[in-house]
Amino acid sequence: MGCSLNELPSDTLLQILYKLPQNLIHRCKCVCKLWSSLISQPCFAAQYLLRTKLITPPPNPTLYVCLYSPKKLTPFPLKHSTYGYGYDDHHKSWSQDSRTLSFGFLPQSEPAIRLLCTSNGLALCSTSYDCKCIYYVCNPVTKHWLTLPPPPICTSLALVGLVSYDRHFKVVRLVTSCTYTNAATCICTSSFYAETFDSRTNLWKVSPLITIPQTILFWKPTKAVEYKGILHWVSSQQGSTASQIMAFDPNLEKCRLIQALGNTNSRPGWYATGVSHSGEHLYHVQVHIENRSNSWRIWRLIEAEAGEDEWCLEHTFRLEDLELIVDENCILPSNMNSYLLAVDPIDPNVLYFHTEDYNEPRRDPGIISVNIKTGRVETVYFPYHWKDTQESLYAYEEMMVFAFVPPSWPTSLPKIHHLDMIKE
Repeated sequence: MGCSLNELPSDTLLQILYKLPQNLIHRCKCVCKLWSSLISQPCFAAQYLLRTKLITPPPNPTLYVCLYSPKKLTPFPLKHSTYGYGYDDHHKSWSQDSRTLSFGFLPQSEPAIRLLCTSNGLALCSTSYDCKCIYYVCNPVTKHWLTLPPPPICTSLALVGLVSYDRHFKVVRLVTSCTYTNAATCICTSSFYAETFDSRTNLWKVSPLITIPQTILFWKPTKAVEYKGILHWVSSQQGSTASQIMAFDPNLEKCRLIQALGNTNSRPGWYATGVSHSGEHLYHVQVHIENRSNSWRIWRLIEAEAGEDEWCLEHTFRLEDLELIVDENCILPSNMNSYLLAVDPIDPNVLYFHTEDYNEPRRDPGIISVNIKTGRVETVYFPYHWKDTQESLYAYEEMMVFAFVPPSWPTSLPKIHHLDMIKE
């Protein structure tokens, strides 16, 4: 006569659970109350990581690439590339469009999904940039997701971001003091309302009007970068002016402006802000124009005790001065049009560029990584296929790259009480 797994001693059942793949562990919580209780114990995660040796190396970082038509912000299918095991310059490898970390599990098909922000193993997505969009918070590893209730203010002019904590999360929308119903393309204002959704209350909260010292411009879409619980958006001001980064603390409901040092052209592709060293530092990379020569500068943000932000200049370089080691699929540096996309989430010396061959204008562009220390250039995603080859020259103006670094143990979505909000 056979027996069920639940009739086994708890220690024996735990040994079986320890051998399951990590992306299935959280799904096993739905089997029964006993399994959910065992997996939810704090000691289970620690023992699982030790037994499967997931503490070193860390989980594989992933780059998600969002492509949009410049006229109607029509999304192309979401692309992504994932590091292989052994994250270093000698053993790093890339795999493209793995089903494991795709967003195909969401109710909407992937061409309609916009990735807005990532934080501590969770991702914030939406169905559009319009006022009636649907927001999802999900974990691409466990395939768990939930739908947020509609925000209070109907406007497409919003800066949106996600902050994921240990047991809950917050979604923030900074909206202008005016309400819009049309799909406008930019925000130019010195005052915002902060709409904050807290998973602990399952409600949106609207703050009093928040003002900043000067008017600031953001084009739609604008990528949010989360760093130590603070959301950052880089201004889209055109012209040779210093970059402005707006930082918002969702707990204090306060905005502040961070001035990036040096003059820079703030056109898309000439700057990038990102978090590296596993979330320990915030970096801002910008192009510096002087005497018709472009040089790149990498700044690291230093938080002063008095609350004032300072920048430390880490590196200055020109691509043409680097002795680059190019793999066989990469475009030679002398022939490429470089468009900066992102800072590597692990190594700030590695930058990601969108490239296009001057000698072959109809050749599909690709994404490469450039290590400014070692000179190693690697293909991250190549090629892209555009319906209109002429459009490829302009489409990268609406290209954004989001770094996703899964923690050692997948982040769980909190339990909520809103009917049919969470799906597994």
